[in-house]
Amino acid sequence: MERYQAQVRIQNRVMNALPKNFWDRTLHNFEPVSQDLKIAWETAAKYVAKKAWQIGINILFCGGYGTGKTHLAAGVVSEAIAKGSVGAFVTSTSLSGSIQEITQKFKELRSVELLAIDDVAGEQEHKIIMQQMFEMINYRYEAELGVVFTTNLAPRDFKDLMGERIWDRLAERTFICWIQDAKSYRERRREGYEEFMGL
Repeated sequence: MERYQAQVRIQNRVMNALPKNFWDRTLHNFEPVSQDLKIAWETAAKYVAKKAWQIGINILFCGGYGTGKTHLAAGVVSEAIAKGSVGAFVTSTSLSGSIQEITQKFKELRSVELLAIDDVAGEQEHKIIMQQMFEMINYRYEAELGVVFTTNLAPRDFKDLMGERIWDRLAERTFICWIQDAKSYRERRREGYEEFMGL
């Protein structure tokens, strides 16, 4: 009964930390269908095993749409929570709003043990958001708290988007997983349907 109650508590924390459609995304059910995805999955698994977020190590998952970056990030947060850490998963678009809303959102994310920010892209070129991003990353750098990022940008473009001030703090402790050899998950599913239909 105690094990069941502990599992329920973990599940509730996962449900609070992740959007509903990511609740079932774990590192255990991730399928690394290419060499780059295998490296990314192994990196995520080692990150969790070592609780690397506790010493401020970050991961940046770069690659095209539908290649599994979000699944990996959600899996890291889910498993970190299962290990007793406090985790949060947010999409970059959810960080917009009024000046007060943006400031409050970033303030809430500052001291979470493990933070995942999904789909960081060009729309982040918003001065207030980027200023708050800098302040949050600087705080987390000094507090040695890790961040997992996903982006559709190439590493150099991500660096340019973040700017020198932010990247300078990230580069020291960030492992970059650039997924270049994987098809979109949706494209692979479509091919499976076409094969089923004999097309």
